[in-house]
Amino acid sequence: MPFDYTGKTIVTIAMYKKGEEDEICQVKKLKDSSHTWVQNFRHADDLWEEELVDKIKGIARAKQQQLTEHSITKVGDIKHATTNKLCEISSNSRNNFTLTSLLKIQESVQ
Repeated sequence: MPFDYTGKTIVTIAMYKKGEEDEICQVKKLKDSSHTWVQNFRHADDLWEEELVDKIKGIARAKQQQLTEHSITKVGDIKHATTNKLCEISSNSRNNFTLTSLLKIQESVQ
């Protein structure tokens, strides 16, 4: 039995997935053929260039803010950053980045 918590219904992951599957089956049974389905072939670890850098593994809010100070807000920004830009970021004493760590992050999003 789900809990009622401030107007929200809390369910287990299994209950959620079952409800999701039931809803998909219901929609697939609709007679209207104007509905199209889009399959997502994206792997769980794939990143899009327009996603914020906090989606990169190892980038928490504090590091995201440090990168934002250097105009690195999206995955594409770090992906296409020059070595000079990464050196500039790592040389800032307020940042917790080394050049090596920035290069590893950049390599992980290539």
